[in-house]
Amino acid sequence: MTFSVLGIDLAPRHTGFCIIPSGWDGTLAALITDKVTYTLTGKMGPQSQMRVYLQAAEQAVRLFKQHQVDEVVVEGYAYGAQGSAVTLLAELGGIVKSQLWMACGVLTEPVAAPAARKWLTGGLRGKRKTDKAEGIKPLPKKKQVEVFLRNRGFTFETTDILDSFVAGYYYWARKLSRDPVFEPARPEEFVVPLGVGVRSRGRRGQ
Repeated sequence: MTFSVLGIDLAPRHTGFCIIPSGWDGTLAALITDKVTYTLTGKMGPQSQMRVYLQAAEQAVRLFKQHQVDEVVVEGYAYGAQGSAVTLLAELGGIVKSQLWMACGVLTEPVAAPAARKWLTGGLRGKRKTDKAEGIKPLPKKKQVEVFLRNRGFTFETTDILDSFVAGYYYWARKLSRDPVFEPARPEEFVVPLGVGVRSRGRRGQ
């Protein structure tokens, strides 16, 4: 069995897309990635919000049809969201899912980000009692995933595209009963010395 999957990550500033093609060879070059850029806030009027929702949904439909994708997954968009962003992302997700169903006849599958990240890396690094004595601290968990992939030659334009890859690849490989193509994380990858500031590539989606 082989199939292709479109991974989608919804966020207040970007929606990231990543297609894992049928028979993927495990290389970055074989992936198909895209994004939609916008601003989505609670201060926007209903019409402006709807334009954003449809912009993201139309791109999802276009990618699905253009690349003849078999299945679609969406990363759980409530992770890390606060306040009005929870409602906005839920509405965005609802529009994207409904448009994919009406235009393509495909139902989307949810993917829990924590499970996908743990599976991909072999386990993320939490705080330990000995960290202070050793003069180290763990990176934020989202940063750990970014570092893990970068160290293996996989860099993405935005963190939302990265998240869409993780969600899509997790679903694709698990359905095919395959293990990750990446070697497990090394303990030193996910820590930095105490006192070192950690800057991601910007806020989510940048």
